[in-house]
Amino acid sequence: MPEEYSLYQSVSAWIYSDIQPVPEITSPSQLSRVVSISSVEMPVIIRQEQPGAPLSVYSPQAGESLRDVVTRMLGLDIDTTGALRVLEEDPVLSSLHMQVRGIRPYSTPSVFEALIKTVIQQQISYRAANVLTKRLIERMVIPVRYSEMDVYGFPNPDKFIALGIEGLRSIGLGYKASILLSLCNEVVSGRLELENMHRMTYEELSSLLLSLRGVGEWTLQTVCIAGLRRFDVFPNSDIGIRNLLGRLYFGGVRATNQQVLDLMESWGRHAAMALYLLMCADVLGLVGPHSRTRSR
Repeated sequence: MPEEYSLYQSVSAWIYSDIQPVPEITSPSQLSRVVSISSVEMPVIIRQEQPGAPLSVYSPQAGESLRDVVTRMLGLDIDTTGALRVLEEDPVLSSLHMQVRGIRPYSTPSVFEALIKTVIQQQISYRAANVLTKRLIERMVIPVRYSEMDVYGFPNPDKFIALGIEGLRSIGLGYKASILLSLCNEVVSGRLELENMHRMTYEELSSLLLSLRGVGEWTLQTVCIAGLRRFDVFPNSDIGIRNLLGRLYFGGVRATNQQVLDLMESWGRHAAMALYLLMCADVLGLVGPHSRTRSR
């Protein structure tokens, strides 16, 4: 584990303390959720008393498989040194790198979860998307009781199909209900093998995902980060990052897609990770007066 790692910073940038389960349930020192280990749904509780302290992992099943799942989910094997150097050497961001050195990319345990969550996030605020995800979890998931806690996982495609389009619409998903059902049917039929995507090139991923209903460039690139842990791409059209870069570099005027791409080119091969850390800093209120409000 990176010696400076902060579970709290890494997770709370993306999970609201007042909108849970999604399926994660968090506190300043703890994260709990159900993960799949060798096709078995397993509750996991992860605790860290303070940044830099050892992680304590609790689950009915210990061993190498659990360690691998936790390591990947928390991004503990990802080196952010190059991205931190980018931030340090940028005159606008030079004071930021020490504040985000404990952050590692938090990702979903499955590509399916990343894809469904990303579709839900389309065209709405991240907070609103979390509200919808919470409704999904509470409607579709039976929690596992472990260590005197209710621990939640993410519903599989069959549960979406069983709930049906009217059930999904009743949660507030609107037109996205039919998109989610279409994706779930693709997975259940075997036409879409999401977990094989880890071995694909970006060109192969683009060809596959962009052929699906409801999936565009932003969704593709977000799934690459949130589900596949790929940082050779970044959703440069993301309104949040364009607004932030506008506040930092362009006098408060939202950056264009091309301006984001130009900045990434100037930063080099660690640009996507640097932007990820910058987004986390923004959400955590570490960018000073340039930080967005938590209502994003």
